[in-house]
Amino acid sequence: FPHIEDATISSIINHTFDPYHLWKLDPRLKNNPQKRTLQLVGSSLELASDELSLKEFKDLPSLFIPLTIYFEVLVFYVPGQAGAKLAMLFMRYLAILHDYSADYTLAALVRYHIDFAYAR
Repeated sequence: FPHIEDATISSIINHTFDPYHLWKLDPRLKNNPQKRTLQLVGSSLELASDELSLKEFKDLPSLFIPLTIYFEVLVFYVPGQAGAKLAMLFMRYLAILHDYSADYTLAALVRYHIDFAYAR
């Protein structure tokens, strides 16, 4: 995973990766400079919350590509036969998200995934 920093891989493996940062795994964004958003809080400017990073998800591929890479990292580091079973579960999860995309907005899908990730 040459486009992913070692610290990020470690956070994925250790299940401490922040789901709000999923978009950072998208290799299509690697050459784009990281944009930081400032928001006015009271009378001072602060870096925007992770909630605002949701704007990075512009279409279904912008969710599915980094999510697939996230799953690839996890499966790669799972020992033995467990990786195959885990890969099947991840494919099922992606299929569910795809089915939901027919009835729900992209924002709702992203929110669903983030809530699901925090619930695990």
